[in-house]
Parts: sequence; structure tokens; C-alpha cells
Amino acid sequence: VRNYSSSYFLQTNDIDLSDVSYMPSQSIASGGVYDGGGNCIVGYEGSSALFSSNSGTIQNLGMKDGSISFIQNTSGQHLSYTVGGMVGRNNGTIHSCYAENMDLSVSVSMKATHSFATVRLCAGGIAGVNSGTISCSYISGTVSGSASCQKYNIAGAEASATAYVGGIAGENNSGASMINCYSTASVTGNKYKGTLCGYS
Repeated sequence: VRNYSSSYFLQTNDIDLSDVSYMPSQSIASGGVYDGGGNCIVGYEGSSALFSSNSGTIQNLGMKDGSISFIQNTSGQHLSYTVGGMVGRNNGTIHSCYAENMDLSVSVSMKATHSFATVRLCAGGIAGVNSGTISCSYISGTVSGSASCQKYNIAGAEASATAYVGGIAGENNSGASMINCYSTASVTGNKYKGTLCGYS
């Protein structure tokens, strides 16, 4: 997929990734289509979404027993992280897709290197950030996310951490839409959390 991201792909059978130790990042470009054909991808494990980004169409695809764990302990001034189950950043269309028994766990901790520092996290079971359309899709399982920022060691220093955690999407941007979607996932977060989206 990664070398032909603007092409049309049709998945004709279930794909079991339970014994795959490494899966390179995939993306769907504008005009590209990944059609799951009503089949699913089983046992995906990684530290990022199955598709890093989507600017085309992902449809008729399921994920079962996926496990995504992202833990980041770092230092910096202004950092942002986006982690999704099926897609990291969605700028296109996700239609008739699902993630069953998804386990998505994200934790970001930053130590500030300047007097003013921010860290931002978006984590969602289907998409980390949705700037397109997600329709007729659902998720079950668990979605959790947390963010923290330690102040720089100087008088008057400021630091803030924001985490948007949602069953379908961590953040649903202005102009984006979620249509006929639902979540039965357990959603936990130390900042902003929601059954469908953490922030819209």
C-alpha cells in the first residue's frame, strides 16, 4: 500500500497479523481507496495506527483484537502527538469501518526545556484527529490517554499539557463530521475525554 497510496485496493480475505513483529506505516493519499471488502485485520500490534494518515477513502474494513501502546518520556518546548487505532490523521473518508476489542493506550510526559512549554495529545480509537468524515463506524474495547508537562526550573515558568481522548476520534476538527457512529469502548483520560470524541 505504501508505495501505491493513490491506488485502489480491495482486501479479499481476513489478514492475521498476530505473529507479525513489525508493520511499516501505511497511508492513503487523495484519490486512493482501501476497501476492506467486509473483511478484517486481526491482531495488529504497534505504537501507531494501522494507517498513519488518510486523505482518500477507507471503507468496509474491520480491526479485531488490535493493541496499540505509545509511551513517550521526552523533553522539549512545544510538542504535539496524534495516535489513532485505525488512522492517525483522517483528512478523507472512513466509512463502514469498525474496531472490535481495541486496546489503545497512550501516555506522554514532557520535561520543559524553556520557560513556556506545551504538550498536546490527541488519541482516538478510530482516528487520532478527524478533519474529514467518519461514517457508519464503531469501536469496542478500551481507549486511554494522558499527558503531563513538568515546568522548566526557573522562576515564573509556565507549562501546560492537553489531552483529547475519544472513542471514535481524539479531536474532531471544525468542518469535520461523524455520522451514524457509536462507541462502547471504555474511555479514560486525565484531561478531556468523550465517548465519541475528546474535543469537537
